[in-house]
Amino acid sequence: MSRPLSHNDSGTSVVVDFGSHTVRAGYSGEELPKHVPYNFVGEVEVDGKSNRYCGDSAQYVRDPNITIGRPMENGVVKDWDLFDSMLSYTLHLFWAHADAAELPFLFTEAAWAPPEDRKKLAELIFEKNHIPATYFAKSQVCSAFANGKSTALVVDSGATHTSVVPVIDGLVLKKSIKQNDMGAQYVQKCVERFAEKKGIDLAVRQEIESKEKVHPGEKPKFVKQTHKCYSRSWLSQQKEQLLEDCVKHFVSIPVSQADVLEDNQENKTVKEYEFPTGYTHIFGTDRLGIAESLFVPQDDRSCVTSLVKASVNSCDPDLRPTLMSGCILAGGNTLIEGYGERLIYEMQKKNAPTLKFRVSNSSKSSHIEWERQFSSWTGASILSSLATVNDLWICRKQTRTFMSTGEGDQRPLIAEFDERDSVSYEEFGGTQDYVNCPTCQGTGRISSSTSQQLVALIPYDDDRLKPKKTAMYVTLAISGAVFVCGLIAGMLVYFMMPRPVEINMIGLERTGADFNPETNSLAMNFTIPLLAKNPNYSNANLTSTDGTVSFMTSQVGKVKDKRFHILPSRTTESWQNVTTTIIFDQSNHLQWIYEWCQVGATKILSLTIHINANVTVRGTVQQTAIQQLCYVSCDPENRDSRSNCNYSPF
Repeated sequence: MSRPLSHNDSGTSVVVDFGSHTVRAGYSGEELPKHVPYNFVGEVEVDGKSNRYCGDSAQYVRDPNITIGRPMENGVVKDWDLFDSMLSYTLHLFWAHADAAELPFLFTEAAWAPPEDRKKLAELIFEKNHIPATYFAKSQVCSAFANGKSTALVVDSGATHTSVVPVIDGLVLKKSIKQNDMGAQYVQKCVERFAEKKGIDLAVRQEIESKEKVHPGEKPKFVKQTHKCYSRSWLSQQKEQLLEDCVKHFVSIPVSQADVLEDNQENKTVKEYEFPTGYTHIFGTDRLGIAESLFVPQDDRSCVTSLVKASVNSCDPDLRPTLMSGCILAGGNTLIEGYGERLIYEMQKKNAPTLKFRVSNSSKSSHIEWERQFSSWTGASILSSLATVNDLWICRKQTRTFMSTGEGDQRPLIAEFDERDSVSYEEFGGTQDYVNCPTCQGTGRISSSTSQQLVALIPYDDDRLKPKKTAMYVTLAISGAVFVCGLIAGMLVYFMMPRPVEINMIGLERTGADFNPETNSLAMNFTIPLLAKNPNYSNANLTSTDGTVSFMTSQVGKVKDKRFHILPSRTTESWQNVTTTIIFDQSNHLQWIYEWCQVGATKILSLTIHINANVTVRGTVQQTAIQQLCYVSCDPENRDSRSNCNYSPF
C-alpha cells in the first residue's frame, strides 16, 4: 500500500508488531497498520539452492516440495533463520519508498521474552539491515495504552497461547504473568474434533476438482483432485485458514447453561455454514459447546478464568480492585462470540459481590474487531508519536559502542578545565582593568566611601567565606519551621475536626384528634420538638429525620422529615419540629382504643417513640438515635396537649 511523501516528516517512525500468526506494520500516528502479512515462510529447494517466500506470497506457491514454517511461537522467536527472512521482508515493504530509508523503527515484544532475544534482534536490525534507530516496547503495555490506560489487566489470547499480564503504571509485573497454550490453534483443533465427530469432510478448496450443489443437511457430492500434488505443510496451512474461517462464522461461547436452554427454545443459535466440499451444515446449540473448554479447567492446563484469578491474586492486595475493574481483552481469539461476556460471568461468580470485574473494551462496537486484534500495534503507534519518545531511540552508533565495550555507559565527554594553584585578590574599577586592593588590606572589608567603586574577587577556598554558625542557623530555621507547621496543623485539627452534634427530644405536643364512630378509629396528630446543640466551628446540616411510634408491640405511626435544616455553629440551643400522626383502627387491631378512650377511667396512652436523625458536619455523616416513652391523654374532652415523657438516649 502506497504512502504519500508528505507523511515522511520529522517525528514519523515505523511500528512493527510481530505476532505468532501475523505481522502488523505501519507508520506511527495512524489508527491501523498498513501491512498485515502472515508470519510464516515458505522454502523450496531448486537445484541445491533455497528459495524463500515470506508472508502471503507463500500460500500462492503450489510447489509439491514447499515447506512452510513459522518463525515464532508463544510470542517469542523459535527459529532465528526464518525470522531473519521475515524481518527483511517486512522492512522492504517500507524501503520501497526512498523517504522511509532513514526512519526509526519501533518493535514490540512479549512481556516474557528473554533479554537474549532483544540483543539478537538488535544485532539483526543494526548490523544486517542498517536501520538508523530503534526502540523496543512490551506489546501488553501497548495494548493498555491503546485503551487509554497505564494500569490494566491485559488478557491477550492470540494464535498459539493465552496470557494474562498485569500492567502497573506502564510497567509489566513479571512475577504475575500467567499463560497457557489455549489460543486460536487450540480452538481450531476443537472444531476439527467436532467435524470428525459429525462426519464432516474438511477438505480445502484446492483439493476439490468438482462439486454439486446440495440442500442443507444432504450428503455432499464432490470429486477430489488426483493429478495435482501438494506438500503436507502447504495443505496444513490451507486447512488452518479453513478452520479459522469456521471459528469466525459459527463458534460461539454461551454466558451460562441457562442461556443455552433459552437460545435453544427461541432458535437463536441456528446458523448455516457451507464447507468447501459443498456440504452445508445446520448448527444449533451444539456449536455452543465447541470452545466451552476455554473456560472449563482441564486436567493438564488451566482455563482462562483460572489464569486471571491466579494473576490477580499474585499481585499486591491494594492493586487487585484496580486490575479487576480495568481488564482489557486483546488478540484475535477474544473475538469469538461471547468470549468477553463469559469471562465477566465466570469472574463475577467467583468473586465477592463488592469486587466488580469489568472489561473495558467489551462493548459490541463496529470497531471491536480491529480494536482487539491490532491493540498492541495501535498502542505502539500512539507511543511512538509522543514527543518524549525522541529521547528514547537507540541509534546504531550507540549499539556498536555497547557491543564493542560490553558496557552501556553512554555518558557525554567531560570537558577538562585548567586548575590554578593560587588565586590572588583582584578588583575591577570603572575604567581600570584591575588594581591591587588598597582598602581591604586583607581584612575582607571595604569602606563605605569606596563600596560603589570597588568589587573584590575572593578565592573560593578562603576560610573567611565559610560561615562559622551555619549549622546552628540551619537547625534553628528547621526547628522554627517544624514548630510553626505543627502549630498550624494543631489549630487546623482543633477547629476543623468534626464534633458530635447532640440532639434531644423535648416532650410531645398533641395538635389534634379525630374520633370516627363509624369505623371505631382514632387518629391523633403530634408535634415533636427536637433540641439540637452544635459545638462545631462550622454549620451542621440536619439532612433527614425518620422513626416510628409504637403502642405496646404494634406500630401506630411513622416519623419522616426530609427537610434540610441548618444548625448554626457554636449554638447551645436550636429548636426543630417534626410532626407525626398515629392511628388506632382495624388495620393494627387496635380499634378497641376508641371505646377505651371514650369510656375508660384513665384515658392515658403510653407511646414509645424511636427517632433516627442524620447530621452532616464537613462531609462526615453522624447518626443519632433517640428513644423516649411518653404518656399522652386520649380524652376527647381534655384539651391539655402536654405529655409526660421519660427521655432515654442509647
